[in-house]
Amino acid sequence: MWSNRIFSGCSKLHPISIRGRRNISLSRRINSHLSISEEVQQAFADKKPVVALESTIITHGLPYPENIKMAQQVEAIIRKNGAVPATTAFIKGVPTVGLGSASVLEYLASTKDSKKVSRRDIPYVVANKLYGGTTIASTMILAHMAGIKVFATGGLGGVHRGAEITMDISADLEELGRTPVAVVCAGPKSILDISKTMEYLETKGVHVSTMGDPGTNIPGFYCRDSGVSSPYNFSTPYDAASVIHAGHQLELGSGSVFCVPAPEDIALDSKMITSVINDAVKAAENAGIFGKDITPFLLKKVWEATNGKSLTSNVGFVLNNAYVATQIAKELNKLEYGIVPELSEESKRQELTDENFIPSNLDLQPVILKRDNQRNSGDLVDSMVIGGLALDLTCKFQKASTNKSFFRTSNPGKIETSIGGVGYNVALAAAYSGKKYDQKTRLVSAVSKKDGGADVIRQIQELGHLDSAGVLIDDSGENMTARYIAMHDDTGELVVACADMDILENINLNHIEKEIKRGKPSWIIFDSNIGIESFKKIMDISKDDNINAKVGFEPTSVPKVAKLAKVNLRVFPNNDIDLSTPNALELDQMFTTFHENDRFDVDNWFPVIDSIGVNEDFRNKLDFMAKTNPDMSEFVTTGMYQQAIHMLPYIPNLLIKNGSKGVVLCQLLEDIDSTLDSLDPKLPIATAFCRGSATINGKHTGVLIQHFPATTVDTGKVVSVTGAGDTFCGVLLSELSKNPSWLLDSGKKKLDAVNRAQACAALTIQSNEAVSKAIIESRAS
Repeated sequence: MWSNRIFSGCSKLHPISIRGRRNISLSRRINSHLSISEEVQQAFADKKPVVALESTIITHGLPYPENIKMAQQVEAIIRKNGAVPATTAFIKGVPTVGLGSASVLEYLASTKDSKKVSRRDIPYVVANKLYGGTTIASTMILAHMAGIKVFATGGLGGVHRGAEITMDISADLEELGRTPVAVVCAGPKSILDISKTMEYLETKGVHVSTMGDPGTNIPGFYCRDSGVSSPYNFSTPYDAASVIHAGHQLELGSGSVFCVPAPEDIALDSKMITSVINDAVKAAENAGIFGKDITPFLLKKVWEATNGKSLTSNVGFVLNNAYVATQIAKELNKLEYGIVPELSEESKRQELTDENFIPSNLDLQPVILKRDNQRNSGDLVDSMVIGGLALDLTCKFQKASTNKSFFRTSNPGKIETSIGGVGYNVALAAAYSGKKYDQKTRLVSAVSKKDGGADVIRQIQELGHLDSAGVLIDDSGENMTARYIAMHDDTGELVVACADMDILENINLNHIEKEIKRGKPSWIIFDSNIGIESFKKIMDISKDDNINAKVGFEPTSVPKVAKLAKVNLRVFPNNDIDLSTPNALELDQMFTTFHENDRFDVDNWFPVIDSIGVNEDFRNKLDFMAKTNPDMSEFVTTGMYQQAIHMLPYIPNLLIKNGSKGVVLCQLLEDIDSTLDSLDPKLPIATAFCRGSATINGKHTGVLIQHFPATTVDTGKVVSVTGAGDTFCGVLLSELSKNPSWLLDSGKKKLDAVNRAQACAALTIQSNEAVSKAIIESRAS
């Protein structure tokens, strides 16, 4: 009854039960009392970005017809830049999202009967079927009801001067604390107490960020710098969108504010505005003006002092903010859906119709956004890690309890909890190491919604170094967030561990595909916590012509590395996997399971292994290495090198981690002669090679084996070896993303890269952290 009554008499504007175009079906939950225009509904159905707009600037801010021209300009800018505008208002009491027709906008802009509607006014306006312009607060309410997450406006309301006496605080701030909509604005108006406004927003749990380099202050609407520091800064639309996306994933329920300093050519002088406002405040006190009357008094004084420029600048600020909000909405749309669809024909026609309202001299884009280079901008990343993200519990026994009986009794020791998982550790190490090069590494994984997974993401974001936008919150209820429990003796060596990683086995394959296509990384590392079907998906998508990423494999553990043998891998030079970082035990298991699954008994493997050219001379070189280099003895005498050579057709770059004995790199190269050109006998790299019989593009293939001594660490400083291998892999990933040419070197460039990875692993084993934060400042990285 209520919904039928509320929508009566509303032409061209329809309730959500619209019988309209091609049976539009919305997956989002939308309040049934809203009237949503067909264009906005179609945008929802097509998963297009939508930007909400207020209407008090139409009903109460500007005179007619300037107000209607401004409204059309703002909508045109949003359409032109790839989103759909949704101006909110109350039309005959109906809460409306998207005005739908020019006649409705014309009436709203020209009538004198419109109410200024905030939260408190909504029931009255609805009950009495009135027209109303929406404030920031009511626009947020309607936008949230409709499922719109980004809203563009001019200036933000705030705490008024003298509020400690008058309690005059804008309802906008209260709404921001309880409605999850992002407001893109030019900052609080300069006539307000901006410092107290920031304090109030902090109390309400509202994220506030200002566009610009770190340290950029909050703008003061009319002026670019209010002198009040901003809690956070953002440089790209993606930065802002990722914050919004994280807030919604965590279901925080609060809004956010993204302040955009006005372009310099339309901003007003900060010192002049401050002086005018201070003089106006004194004049108001002398005249006995206070409470609600002081705001219009101050605005009038600013308008007079600027010869009306303050009002015209207001329009420019709104247009500027609409542009930025559109870019943020598009990035948010990609985070949620992985796409930014093209505009509908209706929107394209509307854009052409409205474009003549945009002033010819309005050139917003050059002054709007700071863009990173292509590899670091927006969704693009340098590297990606797909794998384990878990809650880690680490136990270290006290020395007195490390005897043969501790397995059957409780033991005193220290227990610590942290975020871990091989994928997380590898990604974090890559992020730490790549920070000084402005590299971006994204983690792709999954956590469970039902047992604190959102809190895990929040902790990663608070750390601030790793892009967690690829972590999926699984709301199926079928799996728990992954957990790992490790027992260490008093020296830090691992004794036994247990891992519950079922959720990672079942990561949504479409999610993996979407993230790879979105990030377009140059290198992808995946670990064996994820499922076999995920392995296949990664290998398949990475070879897409639009991606063309190199793929690395981190074995994770001896039991889990066996999964790889279940995959029908292609062989060199069309190999699916380019690199792997097993330790000695993992290499042995890899070889064993490949043998058991007949991977060394297939037609395409034999020609490659035959062409390698392993002969007596090569074996003699290896024997000499073992005799002259004790750290290589185990690698040669136990047959480890034969295992590695058998694996090379499938994985042509094996970096075998052997603890205190260093790293052995085994490679199958397309052009071994070019690689050997950089060989330097003065360097501490033991080397053996053999030239193969096969050629690729006239170049000889061949095998290269090199040993890199370990970084020396005082055993008394070792805290735990957990995370050392992950750190090594992550730093290598950073080195490969920065410049992969070192992998085809045989001298100093390769030595430097491997040594950096080993040195950072050494920092980790001397730390209580799974990945040492000291990597960021370390010269090693």
